[in-house]
Amino acid sequence: SSAICCFLPRAPVCLCACVALGRSSAATKMSAGGELSAGWGAYQDAEGRTYYANATTGESSYDPPAPPPSTEAPALPDGWTAHQTEDGKMYYANVSTGETAWEPPVAAPPAPAPMGGGQWSVECAYELGGEGVEDTFQGRVLVLDREHRSVATTVDALSAGTISMDAGFCVVFSGSRQAYYLLWRSDKEAEAFASLGLPGQLGETWATTQVIGLGPIGSESTFDGRAALMDKGLYSSVSVAVDALQGGTIQVDMGYCVVFSESQQYYFLLFRADKASEAAQLFGG
Repeated sequence: SSAICCFLPRAPVCLCACVALGRSSAATKMSAGGELSAGWGAYQDAEGRTYYANATTGESSYDPPAPPPSTEAPALPDGWTAHQTEDGKMYYANVSTGETAWEPPVAAPPAPAPMGGGQWSVECAYELGGEGVEDTFQGRVLVLDREHRSVATTVDALSAGTISMDAGFCVVFSGSRQAYYLLWRSDKEAEAFASLGLPGQLGETWATTQVIGLGPIGSESTFDGRAALMDKGLYSSVSVAVDALQGGTIQVDMGYCVVFSESQQYYFLLFRADKASEAAQLFGG
């Protein structure tokens, strides 16, 4: 057998003289108390003291080496899942809101129990439009900094109290959707809409936040016979379908329908604001 030649500057022994493969020596390899990084082993010197050595690099220390890095995926907020692009880059998506991000969204701490007021929710969100519509709300309602770039994570922060919002409503810009959204606490809907000169109730309106993810290709049985599927050739995204529904190009009397998102390869249920409870009950939103 051949010896492993490693001088240990901080250990009282030389492995080349005494740690030979297959034979005993003054340096005794022992079972480590915890998981060690690859290449490291735990030993005892002639005086019974434990030290650590890496036979590959020649390093040694009486202090345990740093543990191996965790391979566990980061904890994600509800509704978010991790995916990989074709070239292996990790990204994150929320099928309920349609939002995507390169950086992992941070799970907000549990929301405190409501104290007589309303609650923040992704259902209490209204799309105002893309860049260029700032004059419709600037000076009328607080606009959050662009560091807040997601409806879902902003709602989580508002619910948790990380963002303080005494007025009960604000505007946030969604980076993934490239659109501004009015957010309001459930007890402040009338005030929020009045501040922008909008109708006091959502009523029969459609919005890109009023969606329920149903599943990828192969999950057609979840909606077949219960909700109409919009023409894939004409409506290939949630936003295009919502624009047509809100503009009256399409009439859906039952108040909900299904669209297939070509970019996400996923089916989404779209529902009118006055049908939110019915849609959630039927399709588990």
